Amino acid sequence: MLLVRGLSGQELAAVHAEDFRDVRALKQHLRKLHSHPVSLQQLVREGSCLKDDDRVDSATELQLVLLSSVSDVQSWQAGAELVDYAARIGDLQATRSLLQAGAKTDLRDDAGQTALMHAAWGGHVQIVRLLVELGADKDMLSFGITYGMSALGMAARRERLDIVRLLVDAGANKDLQDLNGRTALMHAAIDGHKAIAYLLMDAGASTSWQDSDGRTALMHAAANGHIGIARLLVQFGADKDSQSTGGVTALMLAAAYGHTEIARLLVDAGADKELQDIHGRTALMYAAFDGHTDIANLLVNVSNGADLQMVERGKSLVVAAARANWLQPLAAGLTSCVYCVSWCMLTLARTCRMPLV
Repeated sequence: MLLVRGLSGQELAAVHAEDFRDVRALKQHLRKLHSHPVSLQQLVREGSCLKDDDRVDSATELQLVLLSSVSDVQSWQAGAELVDYAARIGDLQATRSLLQAGAKTDLRDDAGQTALMHAAWGGHVQIVRLLVELGADKDMLSFGITYGMSALGMAARRERLDIVRLLVDAGANKDLQDLNGRTALMHAAIDGHKAIAYLLMDAGASTSWQDSDGRTALMHAAANGHIGIARLLVQFGADKDSQSTGGVTALMLAAAYGHTEIARLLVDAGADKELQDIHGRTALMYAAFDGHTDIANLLVNVSNGADLQMVERGKSLVVAAARANWLQPLAAGLTSCVYCVSWCMLTLARTCRMPLV
């Protein structure tokens, strides 16, 4: 049996030496038991310091010494352990020990993430607070699988409300964009995190930013059916008629995905119903194509008639509906319209796909 004792003689571990290939493996076991960072542990045998790759001798008793400070070189090792282990799994004691010893706070792991990013993603509020208090960079961007997100963007995406509030109060940039051009507010809008969306907008986050596809937070809320967030965005003055790189608006997205309440919200708020995408398609045409009769009727009732005429290249409402095989349901819903005769003329129109752009 191999015994490991602290400086005061207390027993820290009694283990079988054959369970550990080397000293480093034993240190990792002690970290698991007592939250002592590997980079701060020094195991001593009969007055001699052991190296990490030394073999464990079952015939000896080892003493553990914990370093209270580290050299500049060791601070990089401590920083690596901070990001790769302590902040990632939420070990507050290990995090505190590493930082007190001088670990570098802003080192990145192989995915470009810092300790603050890992803590924000994992919801480790106390670690986030500790890192912020010690000056960790709040606005660094990751790379790799997290697409260049900031700690705030990660917290917003994971619905870590307390961490979002903490970072905002600490002065984190609320409008930083990731590699897809998305802000923290956009992530909240995509995932339906209403409280976070409100917190960000109330703190001054812009509603006008567009991602790499030209979509705004309002467009994302409309596409994903998050009526509460869409209503908040409208209340905070989001541009209802902003268009993506393909010319799509929030109203078109609501119409295409069948989100009737959002379509009604946008119409009541004065969204332009006659805007066209780069292919000449309107919100009413998207509703017709996908068979969303409630939205189609809503838009017809407020239309000035432009959508109901044959337009350039045959991209009229009636062509869209006929192509999508939604002729009869929509025709039944539009019997009061003077253009209903057009439906009967298009019964043989070929079905085709009208993708969102």
